[in-house]
Amino acid sequence: MRYLSIIVLCLISSFLFGNDLACLPVSRLKKDAMQYEYFPNRLYAFVFRNWTSVSAERLAKVVGASQQQIEEMATDMGLPPQKNISKWWESPKGYITLLRRNWHLLDYPQMLTLLNLDAKTLSMRLLHDDFLYEKLGAFKPICAELKYVPPTQIEKKRARGIAEVLRKNGIESIFDEAPKYSFIENFSVAKTDGVNTKKDDSVRMAFSYFSDYADPLMTDMSYPDGLLAELAEKGVNAVWLHIVLNSLVEPMGIFPGSSDAPKRIKNLNKLIERAEKYGIKVWLYFNEPRGMPDSFFETSPERAELKGTHYPKLTITSMCTSNPAVLMWLSDATEKVFKQAPKLGGVFTITASENPTNCLSRSDFDKRCKICEQRGKVDIISEVNNTIYRAIKRGSPTAQMIAWDWKWKEEETMEILPRLDKGIIYMTVSEIGCKMERGGAKSTINEYSLSVVGPSQRAINCWKKAKECGLRTMAKVQVNLSWEFASAPALPVMNIAGRHTKALRENGVENFLLSWSLGGYPTANLELFNTYDTSKSFSENITRIAEKYYGVSQADKIVQAWKIFSEAFEEYPFFISGIYYGPHNVGVANPIFSHKTNYTATMVCYPYDDLRSWRSIFKEDAYISQMQKLATGFEKGMQILKSVDTSKMSDVQKAEFEKTYGWADTARIHFVSVVNQAKFVQLRDANKPENKQSMLTILDAEERLAKEQLAIVMKDAHIGFESSNHYFYTAIDLYEKFLSIDFARKN
Repeated sequence: MRYLSIIVLCLISSFLFGNDLACLPVSRLKKDAMQYEYFPNRLYAFVFRNWTSVSAERLAKVVGASQQQIEEMATDMGLPPQKNISKWWESPKGYITLLRRNWHLLDYPQMLTLLNLDAKTLSMRLLHDDFLYEKLGAFKPICAELKYVPPTQIEKKRARGIAEVLRKNGIESIFDEAPKYSFIENFSVAKTDGVNTKKDDSVRMAFSYFSDYADPLMTDMSYPDGLLAELAEKGVNAVWLHIVLNSLVEPMGIFPGSSDAPKRIKNLNKLIERAEKYGIKVWLYFNEPRGMPDSFFETSPERAELKGTHYPKLTITSMCTSNPAVLMWLSDATEKVFKQAPKLGGVFTITASENPTNCLSRSDFDKRCKICEQRGKVDIISEVNNTIYRAIKRGSPTAQMIAWDWKWKEEETMEILPRLDKGIIYMTVSEIGCKMERGGAKSTINEYSLSVVGPSQRAINCWKKAKECGLRTMAKVQVNLSWEFASAPALPVMNIAGRHTKALRENGVENFLLSWSLGGYPTANLELFNTYDTSKSFSENITRIAEKYYGVSQADKIVQAWKIFSEAFEEYPFFISGIYYGPHNVGVANPIFSHKTNYTATMVCYPYDDLRSWRSIFKEDAYISQMQKLATGFEKGMQILKSVDTSKMSDVQKAEFEKTYGWADTARIHFVSVVNQAKFVQLRDANKPENKQSMLTILDAEERLAKEQLAIVMKDAHIGFESSNHYFYTAIDLYEKFLSIDFARKN
């Protein structure tokens, strides 16, 4: 699922360390933190960035100041008095936003104070929260301890300049911003006691819009009843959670486990019972058996015998599944989970990527297990999947298993499929292997390409083989959105969604993994995909959804806009590294950098000014040209939506239109901003005096876009949020954009 591997992973077993900074990841890469020139100093940047999410009292504690001193610095910058500081920011659902804002400002000890965490917890989250450490760059920038020092007169003068910029842009109302995470409360209660869902054997599985990723079962908050009910209304009948198997069982001999396992199982069963009311089954994502820190194998001779392939960049070693003891633990632990939670829907597996599991699961090793190497990948992967499946069936005969071929080569897949137990469901990415040519660049699709409609010939070939082997088939897709754009709950590309589900059904595929960690909001996109009626025409299916959501009188305009959005989105300059590293998810909130940062963009986190990574395989001008096609198309689509007469809609339809209008407009703003940012970096790096006026014109355009985006953010708490990254940006980040623009104009 990831283009790059994590360079360094933190230690993962709680018994190996306590509240000790040594457990936090440290990279060989030594690089000084970013200097944000548009702030008077790092201390002012710290106060500014955290003002709407951390109390002044906590900020003072971090830097050794008094609360009054922190408040005086905020006043210097024109920030209004604090109010409505949300509890969510220091929760597992909100801390990533704070971590990202302060990664270049604080050292580890001060970060722990800010987040109100111990070192062990932060270490575990950096590993398990969907590759968080890699997203942050896979290294911790060098930050000297940030201590309060009274501002100089020069610094205070610069702060007053900041205040002027902020006041001009309405900073006094920043605490009127739509309460972040308010959608969780909105989904807390179901509008109905149950949902009459389509009763069939197909699996239509989605992820929660806001579930904790790292350790979701320490609470029962990942899928509140309201969310379950609305997902069911959209045709979803299965939901999934990321888990680590050794966290669901207590220690078993020399194998790891958790004393909190009973609590997690209890919460799992609570969720299963609640989901059942809405016709939804709960599934688990299995990436097992997890590799362990090198130090785990040094604690006893018995553990040393479990060692498999070593991954030096990860400081992780797989537990060798050719060792009967490892396979037995995997089997026993899985069976135990399903006996304790017998109503689980099942699991889906990844056995050749993600975290190191078996000895042949990854390629970034330095010393591969000779036994497994001799046996081969086909034998190992087949054995691991069958072991899990048989253990599931012993624990709960009604539960199912999906084997995902992620990172299996096509020829390997063709050999593995006949070896899998007949009850297993085989899943592949629908668009994997599709050929694409855009902007003069050719590539082969892997996944996350909503802009490319599957299925590919490779997927069709593999499904055909699976059926010959007596296996059911399933497609992994992205329906609402992908990493091509993830800053609103859905993209209005209904024609793409409709064509994709139509093609899959024509190829006999009716089981779908509808999203990864992003894309799980209950939307019209999901309803169209799940309820597509092959007895009706494509146009009839699209129109049916438009009429249901927005009324008969305005359906034609809505359908016309969807068509334009879809056609524009198919011009996306897609390449997997580009969608990870580009600025399209931070959008207009990405600061303007007056001078080259020399920082490399990181995975769906910091785009910086790294145009080279943004464009990936595309030439600079081609990348800009393709993004301009998206921007132009979305501008045209928005013009049509502006002409829609909402007075003819019901109150429910009007509210739905206003919400999704803002989501579509956010996509427009992001795509236009990407063009602006790329052009600015080009002009800046050319370093020609005659470029100055063009750069100023871009700054003016970015300022207008930031104001437009700010107006949307102030009204809608969904904007900027994605479950595994939390908020890419909020209002305070857009105000920082104004500061960076002002600084760039003067420098």
